[in-house]
Amino acid sequence: MRKKNLSKQLYDSAKSALIKELGLDKLVLDRPKSYETSFSEVVSGGRIDSDYFQVHFKQQANHLSMIQSKPLRELVDFQKGIEVGSPAYTSSGKLFVRVSNVKKTGVVTGNSDKYISETLFNSLVSYQPKIGDILLTKDGTVGVCYVVDEPVDGIISGGIMKLSKKDESLPSEYLALVINSPICQFQIDRDCSGALIVHWKPKDIAALKIPILTEDKMAELSDLVNQSKIAKKESEQLLDQAKRMVEELIEGAV
Repeated sequence: MRKKNLSKQLYDSAKSALIKELGLDKLVLDRPKSYETSFSEVVSGGRIDSDYFQVHFKQQANHLSMIQSKPLRELVDFQKGIEVGSPAYTSSGKLFVRVSNVKKTGVVTGNSDKYISETLFNSLVSYQPKIGDILLTKDGTVGVCYVVDEPVDGIISGGIMKLSKKDESLPSEYLALVINSPICQFQIDRDCSGALIVHWKPKDIAALKIPILTEDKMAELSDLVNQSKIAKKESEQLLDQAKRMVEELIEGAV
């Protein structure tokens, strides 16, 4: 439990430090009952739905414009996952990683997981995430980002993008941290606003503005996230050890 709490504290420290560095802690957002926009903003935004022009979106966009940033397409290459179709599902085999499996802390599994055969997996192995890849959800629960730090025995679905860095000087964990932060989440919310079925378009993903800090600061934040992940793994290892000890005690008693 202590290691688990430490992991959360380290990640929260990274989030808080990033928010402060970006000046978001001093940004007060307005949410008026009514608002208006100009025709030129409608044309430049390429949108006619009112949700896109909410005041708090404009305020955050103005704040972001004062921060050095780069579009995501300049930082990474993209690979969209693939849909195999429900007839391809099997009761066991290789994991078919869906949006619901991808969390900020890792690829999680559960009772509703879907699997594919070994044969199908081998034919689609290029969609298997490798350690160091960055996963980003684009459908349903959009904008969840995770740096793969453990082997994933499966392939990603079409609702997930796999990102590969173009610039190795940009820490992967910093990139994931900032995408999961309010400065990127507001852009994602704005892109997906007004839709009945939430779907983040590839062109909008590519245009996502990523704040670029000094190399020292990005490394510092990345290190906090890495320490958080280490503490999480140690917590899980201790829990597994405790479970095994209990099982051995029960078997010994029987």
